[in-house]
Amino acid sequence: MEEIKCELVKTMTCADEPPADLREEPIKLRWKATCGPRQAKEFEKALSDIRMEGRTYIERTGLKSNPHESQLTQLFGNVRPGVNVALQKIFDGCNGEITAENVRELIAQIQQAKAELVASRPVHDLTKTEEEQGAEARELEAQRQELADASRQREADIQKHVAEVRGNYSFVESRRQGESDHAWVGRTIRADLALAFPGTTFSVRTDYNSANIGWEMGPRESRVKELLGKYERWSYRYSEDGPETPELREKRIKHEAVNRIVGGLTYVFLHRRNPEGLVEQVARELCVMKQIPFEDLRQKGLVEGEAPGDNLGDWAHRLIHKTDFPPRGEILRAEPDPECTDCSCFWKLVFKFVPQLPPASPMPASSPGPNGVVIRRNLAMEGLEIAFKSKPDRELINRIKALGFKWSGRNTCWYRKFSPESWSASHKLLGIAEPTDQASPPPPSAPDRFDMQVEDNMARACGLL
Repeated sequence: MEEIKCELVKTMTCADEPPADLREEPIKLRWKATCGPRQAKEFEKALSDIRMEGRTYIERTGLKSNPHESQLTQLFGNVRPGVNVALQKIFDGCNGEITAENVRELIAQIQQAKAELVASRPVHDLTKTEEEQGAEARELEAQRQELADASRQREADIQKHVAEVRGNYSFVESRRQGESDHAWVGRTIRADLALAFPGTTFSVRTDYNSANIGWEMGPRESRVKELLGKYERWSYRYSEDGPETPELREKRIKHEAVNRIVGGLTYVFLHRRNPEGLVEQVARELCVMKQIPFEDLRQKGLVEGEAPGDNLGDWAHRLIHKTDFPPRGEILRAEPDPECTDCSCFWKLVFKFVPQLPPASPMPASSPGPNGVVIRRNLAMEGLEIAFKSKPDRELINRIKALGFKWSGRNTCWYRKFSPESWSASHKLLGIAEPTDQASPPPPSAPDRFDMQVEDNMARACGLL
């Protein structure tokens, strides 16, 4: 037995205000159909027709002396009271059962009720007299004129502010021929970041409406966000809701003026990456400060009364999030931060300055061999390099690869990690005498102080200290 529901689910509303006659929720009835599927479909169509008629009304517009009538139907919403009365009467007459014998009669009753509803359609009268229409037109024209005057004044204020602040953005270059808007804004962002945060390498990727900025360590995200906020367009950076106050108008003019100079995008996304091992390093420093042994990042008890979900790794992440890492700074220790007002992190990191060493020379190099080939050490990268003036033949390339060398298109040379064996083998392969002034390998690094601390603790536990 098939059930047919005379039921409306409200999924949208009409944009215009409906007439007061459409004020009742649709009646919910359950019909039980034992007729055939084709007859049931005809009955459903009759129900749909009378429901649509229940949401149909006449809208009268224009002048009262010459009105214009339109037939409008709301797809969703309330219905006229006559629809519910007619359907309830038909439902009660057959006890909600639709059989092959009464389906035609029920459809005829629904069509008769629909014809009566058509004859009594409500009228939504929106007509106006000539005086009312003229007053409305004058009011709309005054509003349009007011908006146009405000737009012209805002444009003048923006141009004035552009002339005042253009000198502050000397890093902005002119747009290249055929360059897209977002590519030009990306170049401007790179120049701005290079001036504001020298020593930090940023990755800037732009598309038609957004920029993605990434970097490792360096300044915290809040500082970069404050610098790059001017690249977001006003409509997406601030809410347009509510009246425009004088303070908000002045802020908008300044922001749009800067957008005229540096360009604008819809969104600017920021992401600061942490190098591998930084979280554990900061966690160890916190343990040294609190004089507790380091176990792992999940250990608890760093702060008395900390939240149940907090652990050492969480505190380390919070401390990293609030910290600006200097370009040539090395973490020295963690200590309490008396100026901190944020209860999420009570400490700060102290750095020591590491002087920048001059770039290591890639020499010494062997004397040029056949066809100008040179074998040299790259002390900065602890590598061994082979450079040719012209491309060698395929057999020599294969023999160079067999020694573990790889090609660097950027440096136009073959490279691999240095070892005395590879140094000798490469000279032997190319028939070049080894130089006698070969640079000595770099001195060994200083022992890790955390390893020394562990050794001291073990010695103390064994009674050796």
